[in-house]
Amino acid sequence: MEPVAVGLHAVRQAEFTPGRSAIVFGAGPIGATTVQCLRAAGPSLVVVAEVAEHLKDMARKIGADAVIDPREEDVAEAVQRLTDGAGVDASFDAAGAQETFQTAFQATARGGKVVNVAIWEQSIELDPNDMVLSEVEVIGSIAYANEFPATMALMKDDRVNAGDLVTRRISLSEIVEEGFEELATYRDRHVKILVQP
Repeated sequence: MEPVAVGLHAVRQAEFTPGRSAIVFGAGPIGATTVQCLRAAGPSLVVVAEVAEHLKDMARKIGADAVIDPREEDVAEAVQRLTDGAGVDASFDAAGAQETFQTAFQATARGGKVVNVAIWEQSIELDPNDMVLSEVEVIGSIAYANEFPATMALMKDDRVNAGDLVTRRISLSEIVEEGFEELATYRDRHVKILVQP
């Protein structure tokens, strides 16, 4: 429930409403829950930009209408094509890289919103004209604030299926090798590993 609440908070920060369009950069735990919460909000289009094969498959499974691999095509151009040149109403950066943050501005419609959900390991460059010339609003989103009741309601009526995010179940005795080491070595293979005592 906790990561779903993070995704829900990001969607609420964007004031996302039915019929709007979005792109999510990164389909790890937070990106994936953001996709699910966007899908529950009744969007016209949800796009995901992701490079890891397993996470691209996961994004399709949980409701992405289109998945773009930035190594294979220009994400901003693909979004423009998918939206008939308008761009998406909201971009969510859950990847936290210079390229994803910059591309979010290029993919977002004039007057749209760029929501940063990522935690950054280092500073990046930002051209203020990316905001000014398109009147894009930049919003920060961290964790959640009073989202647990709404998260439980989304999960109770299956508008969000957290079980779709579980990539492996392990026993407590396997937690080091199959849990911590697996995530440290193969982060792009997993969304959530559940430990069952």
